[in-house]
Amino acid sequence: MTRLNTLLRDAKDRGEELCRSMQADYANVVGANWKGIASMAALGKSDEMLQFWNSQLAPILDKLMTGIVGTQNLMADHESDGQSKINAITPGMGNFSRLA
Repeated sequence: MTRLNTLLRDAKDRGEELCRSMQADYANVVGANWKGIASMAALGKSDEMLQFWNSQLAPILDKLMTGIVGTQNLMADHESDGQSKINAITPGMGNFSRLA
């Protein structure tokens, strides 16, 4: 699960980097050479992609990572709880006395 969480975090970082890079590249090309409606449309689309990433896609990855951490914690709690119950069993407790 830790590996999956790491992969999701890396995917989120790469996705954000790609969207920011695309936006900067559009701004460099369009801003310097283009005029009029076409340039505004291109810049608008790159802004839309970054906003879509930040508002829709990145939160999905955040929820997945949070869910993985929550599942890891839940599994650790159950394991700890089970171990403490096993440790609480003493020889002489019913059928468990045969195991001692």
